[in-house]
Amino acid sequence: MPEWIMYVTQPKAMMIAMVALMVIMEISRGYFRELGGYVRNLPLRRTGVILSVGAAAVLSVIAADAQILGAVRSIGPDSFPKKVLIDFGGYLGKFFGLWLILGSLYVFFSLLRCRHQASCFFSAALSSALSGGLAHGIKHIAQRARPYTEEGPFRFFDFHGFSDNARAYQSFPSGDVAVVAGAAAFLFLYFQDKPWRWIFMFLPVLTALSRVWNNKHWPSDTLFSLAVGFAAASLVAGYRSYEESRRNAQS
Repeated sequence: MPEWIMYVTQPKAMMIAMVALMVIMEISRGYFRELGGYVRNLPLRRTGVILSVGAAAVLSVIAADAQILGAVRSIGPDSFPKKVLIDFGGYLGKFFGLWLILGSLYVFFSLLRCRHQASCFFSAALSSALSGGLAHGIKHIAQRARPYTEEGPFRFFDFHGFSDNARAYQSFPSGDVAVVAGAAAFLFLYFQDKPWRWIFMFLPVLTALSRVWNNKHWPSDTLFSLAVGFAAASLVAGYRSYEESRRNAQS
């Protein structure tokens, strides 16, 4: 089989193509038409409150990080939660898995000419990307040691991580959990009148369990990532409301 065919059929390459298609289609449909006006009036106070609540939650559990980590990791490697639920959470955390799912749903509803539903899943992917970007930015400031370094849960701002094994000092917050939480939180807010919307928030919890079980993150890392996801989702949901109100005003 030619090498280029092997490359384009890889999940990451398919994800990149899917995201590019989604962005091009949404630009052509005018999704970002009102973005400039929204950015000038960003609801930063609400975002700040969400992140502050997340930071308070982290402070409340950080002393128990090592104990919670040990309890999660005591789950047997061949048990049902590990083989099914935790592995699925890990798959979602690898962003190409989640975005392939969102992209497939976007294409499906676009082919059915269900514009509103397609836009919903594009917005979820956008919230996921924004959440992941925020998390990775914070990582480079916090410089927290990961559990496998065995330096304890209180090792922050260890800036030698910039030059020596950088990923070992990028524990806070979890990028994988933030990516899933961004999409899940947006769908949670979007389907606000549906009682089953809580199912979406179960997904980042699975990813959090996967990251903690694999000794990649402290529990408090994943807790703050949920707040980052909600902050990103509130911004994207706010933009959708702003864009719809502007469109209705012009019609």
